[in-house]
Amino acid sequence: MYNSSDIITVINDIRQHYESNLNSKYVKHMMMKLNLPYNVTQDMKRLLETQIVYVDSRGAVEDIYSGIKAVGYFVKEVQATIFPNIKAFSDANISSLNQNEKILYQMAIKNYPENVMLFAEKIFHLFEMVFEFDKTKFDNNPAFKSFPGFDEISITFQELVSKK
Repeated sequence: MYNSSDIITVINDIRQHYESNLNSKYVKHMMMKLNLPYNVTQDMKRLLETQIVYVDSRGAVEDIYSGIKAVGYFVKEVQATIFPNIKAFSDANISSLNQNEKILYQMAIKNYPENVMLFAEKIFHLFEMVFEFDKTKFDNNPAFKSFPGFDEISITFQELVSKK
């Protein structure tokens, strides 16, 4: 069984991966090409930017589920919008960089699809942890039973992870 500190540790690892590989200065511009709904952006921020110190309430678990669901939407949009056009998105910004920056930029672009899929795997692992925690901690009234679109989360991430 997972506890709240396990979940917080995994969330911090996910945040680090996101900041280093998906939100770095080399690839951040590509996310501007996405047309994400406001609620998706807010739910992602809640998971990826807001300090989570307390997971032992149903409300906190629901917030994590919301963030996970939003990240699923984000990853699907990245796959549909950025992956097919990554060469065009990357070529537009390389001319203004010095030689060292160009190398780092090219490495970030080359590894971007793999880093997005690793991000999806990490989020799916978090989902599994939170689901187990939710069932155990709130056995009489778990959050997942009343969370809208809960079944969609599992399906989305199983599809994403299987595409790897």
